[in-house]
Amino acid sequence: LKVTNSDLIMGNRFKGKIYPKAMPWHHKYFGNPVLSFIGRRLFGVSIGDFHCGMRAINRNSYIVADLKTSGMEFATEMIVKFAAHNFKITEIPTSLFKDGRNRKPHLRSFHDGWRHLRMMILFSPHKFFLWPSFIIMALPIFLISIEVFNNLKITHINLNEKTLGFSAFGLILGVALFCIGCLNIAVAKAKRFGEYRYAAIEFSRIREITAILFPFLLMLVGIFGFLRFELLPLQTDQILPFYFSFIEFSVGAELLITALAIRAILSDFW
Repeated sequence: LKVTNSDLIMGNRFKGKIYPKAMPWHHKYFGNPVLSFIGRRLFGVSIGDFHCGMRAINRNSYIVADLKTSGMEFATEMIVKFAAHNFKITEIPTSLFKDGRNRKPHLRSFHDGWRHLRMMILFSPHKFFLWPSFIIMALPIFLISIEVFNNLKITHINLNEKTLGFSAFGLILGVALFCIGCLNIAVAKAKRFGEYRYAAIEFSRIREITAILFPFLLMLVGIFGFLRFELLPLQTDQILPFYFSFIEFSVGAELLITALAIRAILSDFW
């Protein structure tokens, strides 16, 4: 096999041979394949065994990658950062023999599996949270727009209260996912995960003030909306103002909490 000019050479136990009792069944058929599949889809690499420890690394590439983690997720971080820098990664078949040590393995399956998955999430918030949040918000915004057009006598599509309730819930859920994605980016930056584009977001003092002031004003608008009419019993002509007030207050609260959390996480940067 030609491995010339490779920055990272990795073993692939699934292309080689796994001897009996060398790998627990849940690692062989579930943990490793699932995490490797997620990694391939998120980062565009063709690695079949993300967690094989048999590796040869180019020293200069290793320095440039600037790896940070100290746990089992180090194996995933290495692949992700090498891929982000467009370094050449080559896989070769390797064999896995049964552990000959007397002590129990130090690997904790679910704990370390979560650490690997968390590392992937930190480096791919757009696919885990941001894009799904936009998709989830699309339908509620469309339905709410129809109700607005109905009130303006532009359209005549009847939407019941349950539909409006679903729209409000969907919009709030979408905003929540968006906020989680923003927090994800803040944590990635606070941990100094190099120059990876989704962790390199910059914050200025103006953006900080806007991020806190805008949600606060949105919450106030929602509160004033509630005070404009009696909530119980809810009249037909009050349904749309009620949902708008509910959405404004809830979304404002989510954005404000997120902004304050990001402010705390990135206090050393602002």
